[in-house]
Amino acid sequence: MAFPLRVLVLLATLALSGCGAIPLGSLVQLSRINFDTTDLAALRSALRLPDGLRPRPGGVKLEVLVKVSGEPDRTTTFLLTEKRDPADISRLPEARRPGFSTYVYALSAGDVGRLEVIRSTLFKYRQDGKSASLGLGVATKEFCIEKPFSAGPLLSTTYLLTSETGRYVIVTKDLDLRKEPAMAEEISRLRSC
Repeated sequence: MAFPLRVLVLLATLALSGCGAIPLGSLVQLSRINFDTTDLAALRSALRLPDGLRPRPGGVKLEVLVKVSGEPDRTTTFLLTEKRDPADISRLPEARRPGFSTYVYALSAGDVGRLEVIRSTLFKYRQDGKSASLGLGVATKEFCIEKPFSAGPLLSTTYLLTSETGRYVIVTKDLDLRKEPAMAEEISRLRSC
């Protein structure tokens, strides 16, 4: 029996549940992810932003929520590292769009090992008859300004690649960051990179 894998994409300090819909075609692809067998080293998250708006180094994180029956929930945060390997970026042809930049992130080798330990612990809980689940969320919490950007919509698209999907899957598409009150306020306070 597979552990349920909930994929949540978060931008800034705001949970976007209900604010941006996952495309229907993506739901099928995302439902194929199996945390029991997924290759954690192959996990990639990508973010397309308008030129001029950039995630700060160290500002993109993977948040792992572990729920075990009869125990308090535990959250572990992993820093995602930007990948500039042309192979990672070339797998995102639909992410190329004039006026936008795309950033690709992955776990470090050490963090893959730490997440493997969490996965092994969940297997043990299940063997002991406890209900255990895990939620993954990619959070971009820190942005900076590389150059001035338009006063219009700030459209953001997020992607996820796993060993099961074999390609990047759109998680949120063209979400206008300015329409989210907390994000709009944060954008007004951004500093230069």
